Parts: sequence; structure tokens; C-alpha cells
Amino acid sequence: MSMIVLPINKGSDGDGRRRPKTDGPIRNDEYWLQRMGEEWAKALGKPKGNYPLDTLPDGYGGWEKVRGNDSKHVDRYLFGHVKGPARSIPDIMPHFTYLMEHGSAFGCNCKLCVGGSRASGVGAAGEKSSSKGDRQSPHFAPSTATASRAQSYAPLPPPGPKLVGRPKKQPDVEMASPSRRKQVDEE
Repeated sequence: MSMIVLPINKGSDGDGRRRPKTDGPIRNDEYWLQRMGEEWAKALGKPKGNYPLDTLPDGYGGWEKVRGNDSKHVDRYLFGHVKGPARSIPDIMPHFTYLMEHGSAFGCNCKLCVGGSRASGVGAAGEKSSSKGDRQSPHFAPSTATASRAQSYAPLPPPGPKLVGRPKKQPDVEMASPSRRKQVDEE
């Protein structure tokens, strides 16, 4: 089976400073390049094959660590997202797809950006949403639910007279200086 490397768009929200805090994990981008490439190729309707990504989005990096003494089980994380690491391919793919389609994370409503669980319909602020489209990351733009609530308020009153220019200088008012008491040294 031949390998076809998928180039990615350069849009990214990754922060290269977001890395594991301990020395235990080791860097391994290959797992994420391969698995994300396969998922993206599937989403693009490509035939089955070997489709690794050419690179991860700027600021993102794959890390892995053997769990405890069990050398067969490896925990893998993709660091770089502002809200924390992705723990699985299903966690990162909606965000990655949004980055590839829009060039930035502005408006992304994936699980990583919004927080909570997509299945439960609970957003980062703990608000219940009626549909997935109602939730949007609080870091990028106001949610549509918030915008619709704002429209239910009464309209603002018309503004008063428009003031133009600098305020007029007020006449000087003679003010008496405060009386000062003489300081007395006590012995």
C-alpha cells in the first residue's frame, strides 16, 4: 500500500509552550500524524490507504508515557490546545477539522474549545444548550444563546444631546486655604 502524505493548512491556535509538566512523557508526533491523517482522509472521502499528515499544526506536539509498570499500555496526549491536551483522536479531530476548514479556531465549538461533553450538551459555563450549534467557545465569540437573550431586553432610550468639543472652563472659585496648625514639640 502506497503512502500519500496529506499537507495541512497553516492555520493554528497551538501554543508551543504547552507541554507536559513532568519529565516522564517522551515526544512522539508519529502516532498523531498517522492517526489524524487517516481520520482526515476518511472525512475527505479518500479511499482506504496510508495517509499521514505532513506535520501537526504549529504549536502542537504528541507525547506519550507508559502507564505504571505495564509496558503494554501507553497513554498518548496531543499538547498545544489552549484549554489542555487532547487525550484521543475523537477529542482532537473536530478541532483539527475546524482549523483546516477555517484557518483559525475563531468560532470552533468542539469539546476542547467549549469544554464539557458534546453528548450531554453542557458548555464551559455549565449552561444547557438545545443543540450543538448553540455552543461556542467563550474564548472566541459570544454564543448564539447569549446573543438571542440580549435581543429580548427593552430597547435603549435615545441618547441625550450630543456634546461636541472640549468642556467649557469653569470660572475659578476662590477657596480659602485650610488653616494650618503650628507644630509643637513636646518634651
